[in-house]
Amino acid sequence: MIPIWGVLSVIGGFLYHLSLGYYYTVGKNCWKTFCGYSANNVLTHFDANWFPGKRNTVVGIIASGLGLGALVFTPIQTKVINPNDLQPVAGKYPDEVQERIPNAFLILGGITAAFQVIGLILLRTCPDNENKEDGESSSSSSELEKPEEDNSVDNNSTPTNSFILFREQNEEVVLPKLEVTSYSVKDALKCIDFYILFTVSFCDIVAVVLLTSTYKLYGLENQLKDSFLSGVVIGSSVFNCFGRVMWGLIVDRFSYKCPMLTFLFIWIVLFSSFPFVAAGAAGMYLFAIWVFLLFFTLAGNFVILPGATGTLFGPDNFATIYGLVYAAAVRHRFVFAFLHLSSNIFNLVIL
Repeated sequence: MIPIWGVLSVIGGFLYHLSLGYYYTVGKNCWKTFCGYSANNVLTHFDANWFPGKRNTVVGIIASGLGLGALVFTPIQTKVINPNDLQPVAGKYPDEVQERIPNAFLILGGITAAFQVIGLILLRTCPDNENKEDGESSSSSSELEKPEEDNSVDNNSTPTNSFILFREQNEEVVLPKLEVTSYSVKDALKCIDFYILFTVSFCDIVAVVLLTSTYKLYGLENQLKDSFLSGVVIGSSVFNCFGRVMWGLIVDRFSYKCPMLTFLFIWIVLFSSFPFVAAGAAGMYLFAIWVFLLFFTLAGNFVILPGATGTLFGPDNFATIYGLVYAAAVRHRFVFAFLHLSSNIFNLVIL
C-alpha cells in the first residue's frame, strides 16, 4: 500500500523545488537563492526514503519541480516587467521596463515563499519499518484464515497443523532482504568514486551555467523577439521537468553508468552544433528545438548524479555525501572569473 504521508512528502518536495524555479528568472542574479537551493539534497534524502525501491524516480519527480519553475515564473515576470514586449536598444531596455523590476521581485518573492511554506508543511520523515511489518502480519493472517476454513470439513486435520504447514510453505516463498551497505562520510572521502563524481559534477555545472546564462542572449543577438524567447523558456521548462522524471525512470531501470554516458554524449553533440542552428530561414525553429533538447538532457545531470551517489555510498549519509559532491558547483565560479579576465578565451567559449 502506498503511504499517504510519503505521497504528500513527495508533493511537498516538488513544491519546494518549484519555488526554486525562481533561479531561472531574476533569481539567477540573486545569491540568496542558493541558500534555499542548497537544501534540496536534504529534501531529496527525506522523500526518497519513503520509496527505497524507486529512489531515482522519486528524485526525478521532486526535481522536476525545479525544471517546471520557469513555466510558472517566466510568464509572470514577462507580464509584470515587459507587458508591451519592448525590445532593447543598444543592449539596454527602456526605463519604464527597468522601473518595474522591484515590483517583480516582490511578486515573485511572495509566490516563492508560499510554495516553500506549503512544501515544508507537507514534508515528513519516513518512520521505521514497523508499519511495513504490521502490514505483512495482517496480510499473512488474512491468508492464514483460508486454510482454517478449508480444513473445517476434514475432522482428521487440526487448525494448528494447517497454520504450521502454511507458515512453512510461506517462509519458503519469502526471499531474504538484501542488505544495503552505507558508507560514512569519512569512508566516502577515501573512495576514488567520490572524486570521480566530484569531477563530473564540476564539469557538468559549467555547462549548465553556460546554457542557462547565455541561450536567451544568443537568441536576442540573432534578432529573435522577446515574446518568442519567453515561449522558448516556457517550453524548455516543460522539457526540463519531463526530462527529470524520464531520467529517474531510466536510472532505476539501467543503473547510472549507461544513462550518464548517453546523456553526456548527447550534450556534446548539441552544444557543438548549437552556435550554428540560428542562422538561415529556419533558424528560429531550430533554435527552439535545440534549446528544448539541451534542457531535456540537462535534466539528467540533476537525477543521474544523485542516483550514482546513492548507489555507490548507500542511503544513510546520502544528504551529506551528495552535498559534498555538489559542492563542486561552487568551484565553477572561479573558472568563469578566470575566463572573464581572459576576454579572448571567454569570447571563444561563448561563441
